[in-house]
Order: sequence, then structure tokens, then C-alpha cells
Amino acid sequence: MSVSILFDTPEKAARPLAQQPPAFFVDLALDRICEAAAAGCALVDLRPFFYTPLSDPACVRYRQQVLQDLDEPELCFRLRRATNALLVLEQRRAEAEADLTDSMSGRNDFMTRCRCVHLAGRYAAALKELLSDFEALNPRSPGLCAFWQQLSALCSSPEFLAMQAEAARLEEGLLSVSCTMLIRDGTFRLRPFEGEADINGEVRRLFSRFGEKDGPARSFRQPTDATEHMIDAQLLGMVSRWNKPLFADIDSFCKKYLHFFEEGVLRFCKEAQFYLCWQALTAPLKERGLAFCYPALDEAPGHAGCEKLFDLALGLRLWREEKLPVTSSFSLDDPERVLVITGPNQGGKTTFTRAIGQLYYLTALGCSVPGRSARLHLADGIYTHFNREEDLSTLSSRLQEELVRLHGILSKAGPQSLVLINEIFASTTLEDGLWLGRKMMEALGRIGCTAVCVTFLDELSAFDEHTVSMTSAVDPADPARRTFEIRRRPADGMAYAGSLAQKYHLTEEELNRRLCR
Repeated sequence: MSVSILFDTPEKAARPLAQQPPAFFVDLALDRICEAAAAGCALVDLRPFFYTPLSDPACVRYRQQVLQDLDEPELCFRLRRATNALLVLEQRRAEAEADLTDSMSGRNDFMTRCRCVHLAGRYAAALKELLSDFEALNPRSPGLCAFWQQLSALCSSPEFLAMQAEAARLEEGLLSVSCTMLIRDGTFRLRPFEGEADINGEVRRLFSRFGEKDGPARSFRQPTDATEHMIDAQLLGMVSRWNKPLFADIDSFCKKYLHFFEEGVLRFCKEAQFYLCWQALTAPLKERGLAFCYPALDEAPGHAGCEKLFDLALGLRLWREEKLPVTSSFSLDDPERVLVITGPNQGGKTTFTRAIGQLYYLTALGCSVPGRSARLHLADGIYTHFNREEDLSTLSSRLQEELVRLHGILSKAGPQSLVLINEIFASTTLEDGLWLGRKMMEALGRIGCTAVCVTFLDELSAFDEHTVSMTSAVDPADPARRTFEIRRRPADGMAYAGSLAQKYHLTEEELNRRLCR
């Protein structure tokens, strides 16, 4: 079995996953989203999957189709149940293998061999149940269908059927073994059962008088796992003396089927966790009425947008507080490329910019994204310029540090890139900031990339035909209250100031009337 449910070709599946997050992860709060999703699976490290975006639209659609299958709650539940059980089985099989192959292990005994037989039987039963789940729920995605087809071939193969039959025969043989135990002076001995009277009923009757009654609580020390294993192993060793053919077959089974867990099944179980944990992460937000969608993909920039977008990291935090995030929408139609966002401080501009970055990155993972509908291209790179604390260990000023970072971004970005710039040039004068801002807008226009620029410079919002102005809204009835919604409209820095002046009776007319009294 070689199918991958994360990659649509073997060549893509063979590429190594990134082990470190991209540079922009913290700026876009993707680190919090990734950790929240990965926390849902203790058996697999999912972070490398979230660190490795896709560059091929076909592979993104391949993942989207798997997730759309798993939007069916029953299939999602059954797949989670099956893969979790199989991952636990593999973990225990690996432990048994380590015991049987380690010459220094104190568990290289018939107890471990019998456990290996039991695990193989459970593995075969789990695969048959998973196959039955696929047949009952009939997934349609190419990824799940390809695995379903290979799973069907595996479960009907002569090798698998022989292993399943042999494991069942050996377990049945173990269950049929009966013996008599003699306990005396702290020691015990076993011998074959020879028709002795069964005294279990008499023992229960005799000790029934010591049943639980009201009285002081008593405690006793539980035997450790090592102690239990040692006792069980000694008992099996005694039993093996008069059941030599059975235990010889158990020994042969372990040598032949020690690696019974098929590598393709293990890969499927691990990759499935990526989808299952993402579904578990987004399900509570969907239940609260927030929309998620699968973006339509364009080959190149030209049209981009999303309805009812929200910051997922913020949404997860507010969900714990039983609140909902504010949603906003945006659109870019050729030749538009750059969103310039202005408005009052603490009005949601940075949050909206971060949400757009999350939208592009999560799309490149093949995940469902926050929003009612979305359309965009796959960015070949995401570059962020967010405010950072000034590094006092360097001799450069804050403005110089900002310009150096911006130069690095503009030298790397291309037409397919996404550039997110948040509150740049705030450390210089208005005149200098405006001159630098225009140079920045000219550079973005030459590159032709998709960009979002949060600025206090309203003049940049109507820079050229590539520019779209968006502003953070306030409540018309109470201009001091932010709505945190970002709307497409011309920038008017005086509108907010005028509303505040009107609210607090500081308009020119009211001031003149009071001063002339």
C-alpha cells in the first residue's frame, strides 16, 4: 500500500516535511492555530504537516475533497475511532517487538509472545471494521477512495487472511487451556486440569460475608505492571510445559508476523489525524454559527476575495469566552492588487490583516478556511512586516530597521506573493512617512503582488488604479465605539475626528458659541 491521503502523487508524498515553522507564523498567529490543532492528537506530531504549505492547486483540491468527505459527521467519527485504535495497536506492537528483539529485556517471554498474537488478531479485526465503514458510508474523494481500494485488496490477500486465521486459531487454543492451581505458603504450582471439582462457587459463598459494609475506608497497594507481567509470564511458562505444540506455534507466529502492521496503513492513520484534528478544531465554531468554506483557486492573481472572514486565532479564544468574532469581507478585481486599510486605532485593522494572511496560508494547507466563500490564488510566498520591539543591542534606529526589513521583503516578493505590511513609518514625521509610503506603493505596483497595507497615511489609500481603500468602522451613534468591521470605502481621516468632536460638543460652531458668550 503506497497511497497518501495528503498528497496526490507519490513524488509529492516523498518530499520531506518542514521541521520548523515559516518566519511569519507568529505575526499571523498561526503558531496558536497550529498548536491548538496539533494538541488534538497525542500519538502523532502534526506540526510538520502545518509547517509545509502546498504550491500545487491540484494537491490543494485533493485535500479539500478529503475534508469535504469528513464534513459528514458519521464518517468523521468512524474514521477517528478506527485510526486512533490502530495507532494504539501499533504503539503496543512496537513495544512488544522491542521486548522480543532486545537481548537485555526481561520481557522476552511467552507473555509478550501471546500479547503479540492478540494484537495481530485485533489489528486484523480493526482493518475489517474500517473496510466495512468505508463500504457503508461510501466516501467520494480520490484520496479516501484510493486508500479504500488498497485496503480492500489487503484484507482479501492470502497473506492477510492466513495471518488472521492463524492468530484466531492460536487465541482459541490459549482459551481452551485449562489447569489446576495449587497455592500453598506463598507459592503456587500449576498442573493440567484432570476433572477436579470446581470450588469457585464454594469460595464465593464462603467469602460473601466479607462483602463491603459501612466502615472505615481501607487501602491496599496495587501490584505494579512489572509485577503482574512477571507473575503472568511464570504461569504461562508452567502451562507451556504440557502444551508444547501450541506454544511452539506461538513462537513461530511471532517470528513470522512480528511486523504485521502494514506501512501503508500506518501512514494512512497518521495522515488522517491532520484532517481529523482540523475538523475537531473548527467544529465548535461551526456550531456557534461561524462559516467555513473551501476556497476556489485561480492560477494567477486577478480576482481575490472572501465573505465573512475572521481571525481564526481570535475566534478560538473568543469561543472559550462564549463570544463571537466580528467578520469582514474584501474583494480585489483586476487590476486591483493592494488593500490600504486606514481608520482609528484599536479598530480591528491589524486583526483583519492577520486574518487575510491566515486565509492564504490555510488555503495552501488544503484546509477549510474562515468565511462564507472565498476565491484566491496560491501565494508562492507570504511576507509580513509587523511592528516589533526595538532591538537596543543594535545601533540602528527604528526607522532604519523598518526600511531594512521592507527592502528584504520587496527584493524577495514576486507577482504571486502576498505581502502584509502593518503600521510602517509611524516612527518618522508625516512628510517623511508619506514620501517613503509612496515609494513603497510604487515598488508594490512594479512587483504586481497582492498586498495589504495598514497605515495612518490616508493619502496612500487612493494611490493608483491598483489600490483599494478600506477603513475600520465605528458606531455612527457612538463614534467612540469601534465595531471592528473593516469596510471598503474611501479613507476620510476627518470623519472620525468630526464624529468625536460632535459627540463631545467640540465642533467649531459650538466652540465659537461658547467662547463668544
